[in-house]
Amino acid sequence: MRVQNNGASLEVCLVTKDLELRSVREDDIPSYQSLYSDPKTMQKFVDNEYRLAQKGEEEWKKEQIEAVAKRVTMWVKRWKDGIPFSALAVYRGKDFIGHVVAGYGENPGETEIAYIIRAEDWSKGYGSQAVEAVVQKWIPYLQQLGCLVEADNGEKHVVSTVVATSRKDNGPSNRILQKNGFHQIGQKEAYGLIRCVHQKKL
Repeated sequence: MRVQNNGASLEVCLVTKDLELRSVREDDIPSYQSLYSDPKTMQKFVDNEYRLAQKGEEEWKKEQIEAVAKRVTMWVKRWKDGIPFSALAVYRGKDFIGHVVAGYGENPGETEIAYIIRAEDWSKGYGSQAVEAVVQKWIPYLQQLGCLVEADNGEKHVVSTVVATSRKDNGPSNRILQKNGFHQIGQKEAYGLIRCVHQKKL
């Protein structure tokens, strides 16, 4: 793991057996737009299955491309402002294959992770490697530094808990979380579907 401070800004790089995860940059926007506008990759991510059916593929793609450009800009700003609860672009060699974000959770001291690996790279262990790098290396490092994470109510505590949600019918994603030490603590309805709620205490 490499962490570089350039004034207020942060640059992070995590390395696994096959992957490199680094702070997202503005020049990653085209790669993110390609990832987020792929119907198969995004089908079970949040409400995309429903929106695809309602809007049709072309309109859905247009909305995805516009929305993710704004999201990447927000994540880049967090890194520039020295806020470590942001997104990491996932590369295998020179190929962009996905994304992991460790952002803000609902409760004080809680960070919520989400991840996407492009469909052509599913079932190769890359999702598990990426999640492991974040929850076993990066987030514990932030805890050691005493980094505060802000909850929805504005209260701040040192990061101590990682949460994630996944669709009940998304077996591969659920297995990735289980493999990385998460425990299912409940279910909730979100985006019109039942999602499993997973938690890992640091």
